[in-house]
Amino acid sequence: MNSLESVLVNPERGSAEGAPRGRPVPFIGLALVVALTPFLLGVDALGWGPSSPQTNWVYLIHDRVTAHAKRITGPKIIFAGGSNMAFGVNPLSLTQRLGRPVLSYGLHIGVELDAILEGVEPLVGPGDIIVVAPELNHFVDNPGRDRSVRSDWLVLTHSRIKDPVGQFPRRPWMAARERCRGVRVRTEKWWTEAIMTATGHPPPPPPKTAYLPEARDADGNLIFPRSAPLARVNRAGLPVDKSYFRLETGPGMGAIAALAQVCREKGATLAVMPAVRTTLADDKPPVMAKAVEREAEWLQYAQEHYGVVVLLPAGGTVLGPECAFDTTYHLNDKGVGIIEDRLVPVLKQVIDGK
Repeated sequence: MNSLESVLVNPERGSAEGAPRGRPVPFIGLALVVALTPFLLGVDALGWGPSSPQTNWVYLIHDRVTAHAKRITGPKIIFAGGSNMAFGVNPLSLTQRLGRPVLSYGLHIGVELDAILEGVEPLVGPGDIIVVAPELNHFVDNPGRDRSVRSDWLVLTHSRIKDPVGQFPRRPWMAARERCRGVRVRTEKWWTEAIMTATGHPPPPPPKTAYLPEARDADGNLIFPRSAPLARVNRAGLPVDKSYFRLETGPGMGAIAALAQVCREKGATLAVMPAVRTTLADDKPPVMAKAVEREAEWLQYAQEHYGVVVLLPAGGTVLGPECAFDTTYHLNDKGVGIIEDRLVPVLKQVIDGK
């Protein structure tokens, strides 16, 4: 019998004549290390820090706006939503024009509406006006969406929401994946900068952006100037296929229902409006028309079922390409001014009880 036949017939023998018999321990140990590496990187949740690079920026907004809201003793106005609200209103200007404190609790679409409004609930007080401006993505199921920010968020805020992305075992695997990706990106950046420096072409200092801590004041207000669209404006996702929408059973409308109950209990008013967004020069008219149809459907559903106030109608928050900043959901200063002029009259009516 040759050595190969010997191993196949008698697995306790080594891979060749004279090799030590059955010692699977090193192989098993190596296999366990490979298999458990993601858990070693992610099982401690945020012990290694947030897995998504966007989480710190989003939590900074939450932290500063929440602290500001808790310092206010009288009625206030809170805008809530994804990053369209972070870039879509100017709380400082609205405060002056309305004579009432205005805050923008605009986070990130990836946190998702149920977790965003969960953060708003403790801030609601008597006489408040809470304005929710969901993006259309908040009413659809999209398994392909990167959910690393939500995974971080549910752990970071000790959320009561039960979602596998924030629980074992999916959470550590997702965290490990994102952390490994971050290591790769930082390594590539360091290596590129080292080569540029060594060849006499040091990289320029990083530019200032609207996503740095200094772009916001101590109350969480965005103070970064945005005078015109950037050279490249990214087209944000705009789902319009009605078959993907889940108004009756989805977590988006469920979050609005839950907040409506909180507002009733605390003597506050819940209002809604479509997310602010812009068009682009190469938009397809049929797609934009369907987007307005989807907006009208969720606004009507929320009004009929939960008695919310509709501040602006479907299509009433859509602006031209000249009003974009870096994406179609982020407005520049001109766009913010236009939306403000539309909001002030209707908000004054709500304040006056009309």
